Amino acid sequence: MGLKERKLKILHAIIQDYISTAEPVGSRTIAKNYNLGISSATVRNEMADLEEMGFLEQPHTSAGRIPSDKAYRLYVDQLMRVDKINKALERNILREYENYMGELEKIIQHTSKILSHFTNYTSLVLTPQVYESSIKHIQLMPLQEDKILMVIITKEGMIKNIVVKVNTSIDSHILVQISNILNKYLQEFSIAQVQEEILPQIRELSVQGSKILEQLIPLIRESLVNYEDTKVYFDGITNIFNFPEFKDIERAKEFIDLWERKNLLVDLLSPNAQDDLHISIGAENQLHEIKDCSLITATYKLNGKLLGTIGVIGPTRMQYGKVVSIMNYLTGQLDDMIGKGIKD
Repeated sequence: MGLKERKLKILHAIIQDYISTAEPVGSRTIAKNYNLGISSATVRNEMADLEEMGFLEQPHTSAGRIPSDKAYRLYVDQLMRVDKINKALERNILREYENYMGELEKIIQHTSKILSHFTNYTSLVLTPQVYESSIKHIQLMPLQEDKILMVIITKEGMIKNIVVKVNTSIDSHILVQISNILNKYLQEFSIAQVQEEILPQIRELSVQGSKILEQLIPLIRESLVNYEDTKVYFDGITNIFNFPEFKDIERAKEFIDLWERKNLLVDLLSPNAQDDLHISIGAENQLHEIKDCSLITATYKLNGKLLGTIGVIGPTRMQYGKVVSIMNYLTGQLDDMIGKGIKD
C-alpha cells in the first residue's frame, strides 16, 4: 500500500532536511521551513504514523526523527530527482580528463579521483578483465635464458606485460615470427580464445617455430589464466569521516580495513554488474563494514559489452540525485573515450 500524498511530502521534506543537516528533524522544522500548508501538530501526527510504518526512527538522545533505510529506498525509487549536471561541472570534469587521453587503465584510475572529488564521497572503480578482452597486438621478446616477455595491447586500450617461463632459450628472430603469426590470426579474438584459434595455424612457421609455438601456447594460456588482471582503484577513503555519523573510532577502523581486502571490493562491484545503475542502501549491503552506508554502482561499456564498474560509497543520507547524475555523465564519458580510443 503506497503512502498518501501528504505523508509523501512530509517524508520527502524530512529526508531532504536530514541529508542537509545530519540533525534529527522535528515537526516544527518541517512546518516552518517547507511550506506544506499544514500545522506543526498535523505534521507531528503524520510523523508518528510514518514512524509506526517503519519510515522514521528516533535516536535515543533526540526528540526529532531520522529517515530509515526503508525511507531512503522509497526516496530513491519514487521521489529522487536526477537532473543533468550543469555545464560548469561538465567542463570541470572534461578538464580533469585532458591529460589522460590514452591508455585505458590510466583513464580509469583517474576516474576514481574525479568521482571522489566531485561527489565528496569514497569512490571505487573496477578495471576490465584482460582475459575477456579483444587482442589488438601481441609482442614476444627474450627476457632471460628461460623467460620471455609478452606484451599484450587490447582493443580496449589496456597494456599488459606478462613474463612467460619456458623450458629453453628461444632466438629473438623466432619470437618475431611467432609474434607475427599471433598478430595475424588473433586480432579481434579474446585472449580466452587463443588456444583454440591459433593451433591450426602453426603450419605457417618453420619446423623449429612450430615446435616452439606448440610449447608456448599452453604456457601463454596458463600465464594469462593465472594473471591477476582485475584491479580496483579507489579514492577519498577519508571523505567518509567528514560526516558526523562516522566519527566513531571503531566504525572508522572497520571502514578503513575494508580497503585492504581486494577480493571483497571486487565482489562489491561485481554482483550487480548487469545493471546499468544500482543503488543498495544500509542493511541491503552484504558487507558488515558498509551496513551504515549506501553504495551506488554504474557500468561502463564498449559497443554494449560490459567492461567494468564505477562506484560511490557514502552515508545513507547521501545526496543520491547529485551522485547519480555525476555517475551517469562519467560512464557516458568513459564509453565515448574508450570507443574513440579504439577507432584511433
